[in-house]
Amino acid sequence: GEFLGCNTLQAIDAGFLCQEDMIGLTDYDMPWKEYADFLRSVDAQVVTSGKQIVTEEKSKTFSGREAIWLSTKEPLRNKAGEIIGIIGTSIDITDRKETERLRIEKNWHLESVLAVAPGHVYWKNLKGEYQLCNALQASDVGLKNRDDIIGLTDYDLPWKEDADFIRSMDALVIAGGKPVIVEEKAKTFDGREAIWLSTKEPLRNESGEIIGIIGTSVDITSHKEAERLKAEIEKHEALERQNKLFEDFTNEL
Repeated sequence: GEFLGCNTLQAIDAGFLCQEDMIGLTDYDMPWKEYADFLRSVDAQVVTSGKQIVTEEKSKTFSGREAIWLSTKEPLRNKAGEIIGIIGTSIDITDRKETERLRIEKNWHLESVLAVAPGHVYWKNLKGEYQLCNALQASDVGLKNRDDIIGLTDYDLPWKEDADFIRSMDALVIAGGKPVIVEEKAKTFDGREAIWLSTKEPLRNESGEIIGIIGTSVDITSHKEAERLKAEIEKHEALERQNKLFEDFTNEL
């Protein structure tokens, strides 16, 4: 486990001015000595198996910076093919791992919010296949888990009889590249006929290319029914006024 040589960057991160200063030292003599047990166990696997191993390793530099390295370790052999040690390359992936962590954390928070969002929240790919939805959407579809909707289309859901119209609105969003607000009819899992006010927007990747649609749909069935009843009442009241005027006119004659 003694170092026989290294490049300049390895020496600098270890706190040495010259590469030769590391010769004869082990991981237990380095700034990353607290991780030496794990590092040596990986080295031992390479020596025992005689095969290359790629692994992520934690390490601390001379300046005290905690780092994560993607290490590739292979058996070091002599001319006779006998294993006499290991040779390794390690690439600093600390920033990449932090970016991944932040993205996962951001996605987790986003997922948590979307899961309990009011109304239906969903997104589909260009084939019209659902990629995910929130809890309410899954419940109205009759699914136990939100993930169960992945890969399904509107033709697989309780509102399949209205799927042609729904898909035509999706196609309009994709073709135009602009949001569309529309009223859509859809039947829920329990057979309830509902009317939804849907806002659909293009779903884009990091390059700005449209890869599907993202939508939110709010149940406005009660609102539409209230509007219908109001219109009927107003119509009935207008008819009553007209009849009253006719009755008054007849009485005057």
